[in-house]
Amino acid sequence: MFKRKDGRWQENVYIPGEKRYRAVTAKSQQALCGKLTDLKYEIKHDIYVNPSNATLCDIIKESMEFNKISEEWEETTYQLYIYYLNKVFKPYFNKILIQQVRPYHIERFYEYRKTKKGNSANTCQKYHAVLSKAFYYAFKNNFIKTNPMDKVDRPKIKKKFKPEVCTEEKFSLLIDKVGNNITFKLVILIAATLGLRRSEIFALKWSDIDFENRTVNVEKAMVLAADKKYYDKDTKNMVTSIMKTPKFLIDELLKYRQTKKLIAMNGNSLIFDSLKATSCTHKFIKLRDELGLKLRFHDMRHFTAVIMLKNGVCDKEIADWLRHKQVSTTKEIYEHVLDEMRNKNSDIIGNAIQRTIK
Repeated sequence: MFKRKDGRWQENVYIPGEKRYRAVTAKSQQALCGKLTDLKYEIKHDIYVNPSNATLCDIIKESMEFNKISEEWEETTYQLYIYYLNKVFKPYFNKILIQQVRPYHIERFYEYRKTKKGNSANTCQKYHAVLSKAFYYAFKNNFIKTNPMDKVDRPKIKKKFKPEVCTEEKFSLLIDKVGNNITFKLVILIAATLGLRRSEIFALKWSDIDFENRTVNVEKAMVLAADKKYYDKDTKNMVTSIMKTPKFLIDELLKYRQTKKLIAMNGNSLIFDSLKATSCTHKFIKLRDELGLKLRFHDMRHFTAVIMLKNGVCDKEIADWLRHKQVSTTKEIYEHVLDEMRNKNSDIIGNAIQRTIK
């Protein structure tokens, strides 16, 4: 390490696989030490990329490793990015250099994924997020002089998805059709009563249930990652909640616990240890198809909100119950139900006024 005549500090470093030493420079000795530490880490963990030979996929991988630490990614997020890299980006971009990528390459990629692979605009938005992080990393670290993502529009969702409204009649049909499958029936009841997401239901442990005070503690989610393994993670929006639970549901949980006495002795055991989340979804699809319905399992959560709305619960309280961070989210999702209620309220007011003026 030495100080040059121009005042900058320099260290010549041997890079395995390269024919010549690489000059690493910085304004101060301390900054140079930091750069050298980073370089040694990259070489040791096999993520070092020569800027002149860096491919787009090299940069995606390097930016992933960097962001995993700096942004404290959940393991499920990291595994998803690994899946995208190996199954989505590598087959398409192959060995194209990062310096060769132009905006039209990215736009053609989106079009290919939508038309040839059947990906939705929502999925393409996720690809856009990965590429944006990668190119920002490349620009920041001088792999490229300009960022092509600055000229690429984020894929737009043309038609906004509207969930099918699950009515009391449809819900009754579902429960009747479940029959004697007590495990599956309880899963549906929890989803519809507490409005829990599927991942939150399958993360519930017996220690989360307070039978005496009739509460359920919701603080974790069980998610299947791209590596086909289940991981515990924070709930969506990182919102935890101790939910007051109706007596009938507490009674159902008590009955269910009695059928699993040995397992229930351990408070840390999962309530639904014998049923996986993906199996639950498959069962639900089979069930709804037999009934000729178009509902998804997630619509049980929407059913919770519909029941609350129709019984006069204000949107702020519903947002709190469903653990939405903002009331606007609740209003946006259930706007179709609110419209129906506004029409009904309009008729009620109109009829009342008409009676007074006759």
